[in-house]
This record gives sequence, structure tokens and C-alpha cells, in this order.
Amino acid sequence: MSKIKIAELFYSIQGEGRYMGVPSVFLRTFGCNFSCRGFGMPLVSTGYDSYASWMPEFKHLSPMLTTDAIAERIMELLPHKHWEDEHLVITGGEPLLGWQRAYPDLLNHPKMAGLKELTFETNGTQELSDEFKRYLFDNWKDRRDKLTFSVSPKLSVSGEN
Repeated sequence: MSKIKIAELFYSIQGEGRYMGVPSVFLRTFGCNFSCRGFGMPLVSTGYDSYASWMPEFKHLSPMLTTDAIAERIMELLPHKHWEDEHLVITGGEPLLGWQRAYPDLLNHPKMAGLKELTFETNGTQELSDEFKRYLFDNWKDRRDKLTFSVSPKLSVSGEN
């Protein structure tokens, strides 16, 4: 059984992009390959909402959860206790950094069976592994229009190029 280090797991309404206004479950993973100078300050100072998902000072607050535990927690968050029209957003930090092997276990979990729409919010620096590409092709080929990679490249002001 796979495990993923989770910074946050919550239910909300997507506030931006293609799925703006759609009820969504946000799975925020811990860890990032960038350190974005100037973004290590609290939200009230920077407006940056995910610094606790990558700053080493917060690592101890992010549990390593099994995919079973994550699927169970997602069901608890969903209003109907199963997928209906909700969307899953896997974000971070950088969600493609170290967890690609675990996502098939999570997405194939029986409790995830009704999931129709999935987005990975990424900084775009991580290549998909061959195994993960194969998984996505084989399991999302009939609903490719429901699989989104929302890429947020970092501008030079972030200190990352």
C-alpha cells in the first residue's frame, strides 16, 4: 500500500480556472523542488497560500498517510459520502515531485470509483514517469477531457528560473 505526505486535505469550491465554482476536494501534498524566496512568510504578508506545504519548518505537521486513509478521509469530506459532481485537485508544493507511484493506488481505490474529474496543479518542472503516463493513458483515455494539468510556471520574481 502506498503512502503520500499530506499538507492539507479539504473540501471547498474551486476559485479559479476551468473548474471555477465547482465543488472540489483539494489534496495538497508536502514537498517542492522550489523554495521561492520571499514566500516563506505567512499568508497575511504574502498572499501565498501553500508555503506550509514545502517549508521544512512545517514538515512535522504533514502526516504520511496511506492511500486507504486518504480515500477514507475524502469520503468523509464529500457531502454525500461518495463522488457525485465533485472534482479532485491534487496540488502542493509540487504534487508530481515524489508521489507519482502512489497516485494509481489512490485513484484505483474502490472509494474513488465515482471520480469523474481530476486536476494536477504543478509548476511544470517534473516529467511524468513512464509508469504514470501509462496509467493515465490506460485509465483516463475515455475521459481525457476530464484530466487537467494546470501548470503554473514560476516567474523570475519568485527567485526560481
